[in-house]
Amino acid sequence: MSQRTILLVDDEPELLAVNRETLEGCGYRVATVGNGSDALDFLSSTPVDLVITDLRMPKLGGRELLEEMRNRNIKSEVMFLTGYGTVESAVECIQLGAADYLLKPFDIRQFVTKVEKILEERSLRRKTQGQRGGESELDRLLDLGAALRSQRDLKALVKEFLVQMRETFRPDAMALFLREDFEPGLGKCVAWGPMLRSNSRARKWFEAVSKRLMESGSPKLFDSLAVNNGTGTSTVSAMVCPVMDGTGALGAAVIIRDLKRGVYALPSLQMLTVFASQAASAMENLSAKCRLSDMNLEIITSHVCSVEAKDIYTKGHSERVGAFAAQLGREIGLPDREVQCLSFAGILHDVGKIGVPDNILNKPGPLSEDELKIMHQHPVMGRDILSNIHTLKDLLPIVYHHHERIDGAGYPDGLSGDSIPFLARIVSVADGYEAMTTDRAYQQRRSPDEAQSILLDGAGKQWDEHLVRAWCQLMERDKMTC
Repeated sequence: MSQRTILLVDDEPELLAVNRETLEGCGYRVATVGNGSDALDFLSSTPVDLVITDLRMPKLGGRELLEEMRNRNIKSEVMFLTGYGTVESAVECIQLGAADYLLKPFDIRQFVTKVEKILEERSLRRKTQGQRGGESELDRLLDLGAALRSQRDLKALVKEFLVQMRETFRPDAMALFLREDFEPGLGKCVAWGPMLRSNSRARKWFEAVSKRLMESGSPKLFDSLAVNNGTGTSTVSAMVCPVMDGTGALGAAVIIRDLKRGVYALPSLQMLTVFASQAASAMENLSAKCRLSDMNLEIITSHVCSVEAKDIYTKGHSERVGAFAAQLGREIGLPDREVQCLSFAGILHDVGKIGVPDNILNKPGPLSEDELKIMHQHPVMGRDILSNIHTLKDLLPIVYHHHERIDGAGYPDGLSGDSIPFLARIVSVADGYEAMTTDRAYQQRRSPDEAQSILLDGAGKQWDEHLVRAWCQLMERDKMTC
């Protein structure tokens, strides 16, 4: 404790003397000044762990001192002592960034306990910040990370985070306040428990405190806090912990328990910091995946636009094939990941046509043997183009083999039956149906019924019979038209 320095700021010399003697007896290094202006002069040259200040003083009051400390980026903790404050004014000081408050007159043991708690929280925050990106001892005790990483979207992740917090901390209310620009679809607050869901006053107060702690990166423990519950005042124990990633705060987690059910202590706050760290990591990873997916869609769109600029008859063809392939995938019960893969592969299946000469691509009559050889290279060129994008590697077999036939008479490798990748067989059915029901340079469109008849005739020869029948059942049920 001898390494911790405390600055006492008060215009009452007797109180300064008593508090100084008490804290020095606990092993702290203590300095005293009589007003906020002198405190700023002292802080400008001397590092201080904690400033304990009166709220109202001559020259510069405690509130103004706190604001000026924040303006000058002085990182000392601040606790207010005041004989004038009500719960509301003291709480307002916490919103401004104070670590805690104590109303005069106070018991000296309560005073020492508050000081110890503030300095322990400061040490905890520094330890957490120093370990961020590494593994703490508590990480090994929790299975939270795996549960969060298994979620496929941010809404599900937030829900799982709240469930885990509820099961671990057994609160009466809890909330996750999110930075407004983090994920607009989630909103800025997800709350549980009537104390926060139906009490706008309490929710707004904890939101304000959360924003302040998000700025400082500080976890905060309230061992006793008066909260208006709508019909009266409840005394609660509460914890607030920022959810921080490598770039800053994503949000803040709030845990509240009625004081009658027990008080949260520093070990609980430490546990919550581990939870928040795990949640931040999972959110950051999932958000990165979403950004990557968006980037892939932009890549896909640019490639497809290039092909359609060459072949006016295929405008919209790729998007429709992607949609049809995804519908067929859902029809036969494929998981979401494979359905998405079918959608992307359908959109990209003809991207290799960008390398086919325009006179062949748009020829109104049958292609010569040499022209067919060139046309049959478009799956190869498509695979080669996409192979440069690592995140699209799962699409390569689909794009490359979508013109194979069940009877082995297809291209480029002449595969047959089950040796053709299953997802490529799905895209082949979707591609065949779409090509037959739209105008092409070499043929007029056919009706959906005619296309269905051709698919059935080719089932087991050109197309997978099981997939053709599933597609026809889907068309009949949904009365699909093109």
